[in-house]
Amino acid sequence: MQIFTQTKHISDDAMGLHAMNDLPKSRHSRVVEHLSCCNRCRREFKKVQEFIAVLRMAAKADSSVPQSHSCSSTRTSRVRYWTKSSAIN
Repeated sequence: MQIFTQTKHISDDAMGLHAMNDLPKSRHSRVVEHLSCCNRCRREFKKVQEFIAVLRMAAKADSSVPQSHSCSSTRTSRVRYWTKSSAIN
């Protein structure tokens, strides 16, 4: 996985992993350093954090509702996948 894009900004994968605290420690400091001096990446990182927070809330809300049919079960699986996935596009 590349940390930076060709334009020298944090890649989507690295941004998502960092937002979920799953970025390898060996790459963490480079991302934190870049976020400290790049307004564009800081704005994007905030959006990713907000997106993940919404997905996590949806997963909690969905899991508290009784599963009455297969559609709900499929939706829950997708939300759980995205809250755990390292591939946020």
